[in-house]
Amino acid sequence: MTTFSCRPDFTPAAQRTLRICRRLAGDSPESDVWTGHLLLALLLDQSLASACLNRLGITRDWVGTGHLGGDVARAAQQHSDLPHEASEDSVVEITVSPLDAINDPAEFTRVLDRAREISRRTHSDEGITSSTLLLAVVEISPHVRNSLAASGATEDHIREALFPEREQDCGPLPMEESLVFHSSPGSAEIEPPPLPAATDHQAVVRRILDVNLNRAREGLRVLEDAARFIADDPNISLPLKTLRHELVAAELSLRKWGPAEFLLTSRDTENDVGTALTTAGERIRESIFDVVTSNVRRVQESLRSLEEFGKLITPDFAATMKQLRYQSYTIEKHLIAGLRGTKASSNRGAEEPADSSATSFVADRVVRLQRAVVYVLITESACRLPWQIVVERALAGGADVLQLREKTLNDRELLRRARWIQQACCAANALFIVNDRPDIAAVSNADGVHVGQEEFRVAEARRVLNRDQLVGVSTHSINQFQQAISERADYLGVGPVFPSHTKSFAEFPGLAFVRDAAAVISPPWFAIGGVSLDTLADLKQSGAQRIAVTSAVTRAEDPARAVQELRSRLMSSDVPDPDERSA
Repeated sequence: MTTFSCRPDFTPAAQRTLRICRRLAGDSPESDVWTGHLLLALLLDQSLASACLNRLGITRDWVGTGHLGGDVARAAQQHSDLPHEASEDSVVEITVSPLDAINDPAEFTRVLDRAREISRRTHSDEGITSSTLLLAVVEISPHVRNSLAASGATEDHIREALFPEREQDCGPLPMEESLVFHSSPGSAEIEPPPLPAATDHQAVVRRILDVNLNRAREGLRVLEDAARFIADDPNISLPLKTLRHELVAAELSLRKWGPAEFLLTSRDTENDVGTALTTAGERIRESIFDVVTSNVRRVQESLRSLEEFGKLITPDFAATMKQLRYQSYTIEKHLIAGLRGTKASSNRGAEEPADSSATSFVADRVVRLQRAVVYVLITESACRLPWQIVVERALAGGADVLQLREKTLNDRELLRRARWIQQACCAANALFIVNDRPDIAAVSNADGVHVGQEEFRVAEARRVLNRDQLVGVSTHSINQFQQAISERADYLGVGPVFPSHTKSFAEFPGLAFVRDAAAVISPPWFAIGGVSLDTLADLKQSGAQRIAVTSAVTRAEDPARAVQELRSRLMSSDVPDPDERSA
């Protein structure tokens, strides 16, 4: 068997297509035979190019009727299952560049040259794909291009079928001056189409959908760049690209509910009050990791908004947004884990060694935080049983997060307990948080620290913590809640909702604060303060989907059962699934 080698810039599917083409074309000197067989090879393989051609009516049967010549027609009639019947012994194995393969005619070589050029100019994540080969053969071969066009599959139609999002990517840009529309030189001015009235309920919903679709696509593009150029991993790049394509397909599906300008007519960038609003946190990114995490949240928050408001248009669209959001959680984990701690991804000095494992740890912690429902604070004075037993039983009952909250212990004893709880939580796959003390959290290898309004700010705590640790913030008003979001806290405490045995407050923001928090797209947050089985119904009705408790568990005769009952009632069918969170 003759062996050549293959450069890695051709994807496996593209390599397979070239093998099939070369086998079919054999020793033919005819360029049209080679390009015709390349199109047939694309049709025989299950790929995006094959699906595109079939949608346009270009099938194996179409080839078999002679549109690309008799040689190609006979091959189509004889080899309908060629990709499966081709054995390793019967196919030339490619082990050098397909551009240097023996016996390729000049026009076929130009097709491969053009495929590489298209891939380079479009920054294809995967390399030279079957779609790239299809575009190249249509551009280079007049024989193929004219034959397809005669059957209605023009070059433009093929591009639109391969890349449907391109026609959606170019919305109007905000301009400093008003635009004047003219039908032709010298003609009368034409007023632009009026925007829907703000009082039109459907117009407002369309405007929200348009904004969030744009935001999600933009965020996904940033994440694709990170996966491609920083993580350098096609196994991460491809799911991100697929997610973006699925988003675009869902957007196109909305057209059946209105004209092509279904969403565009509701866009009003000039009068959008949000375009002038920004925070200090939005202007600064301290590292590539910050860029990635910010855009992950941008995408997930946009998908949640699309899901909720999409329900007002069609439940199918809303259900798709829900599934895309779930997919984004998994992609987030793999993306952050795939990033490498290079000097490019951090603002640290060049002499400081990069921590390549940090992103993997934080990815795992973020995912577990997103899934967390019951958060238990451990204070020895509030424990009915020995605190170690409370810890063990709370974890046995399914507590997702434990916080060590001790105000009076000396540092050595506090660190000893932190290390003990950290090991217990690690064994139970639960998160461990230290209250107020980022130094203890860092030394004990806790999952993070929780700070109050009078303690460290988020940025200050991060300077003490390891790069992969989380920061939570207590908030007692919607203003504090929004401030913590702008400071990029990983999670929030909302309360106190009710009077409690563990902490005294002169005022209680109560259920009104819970309702306000539930209306804001935010990181995960936990309702805290007097949370018990008796108050859980009111919390759920107000929008709480996560809780933080002390006495309800630590003072219970059976902490494990207490956690189980809280979790069971919180996740009962009269409230949304805990994955239907506002995070």
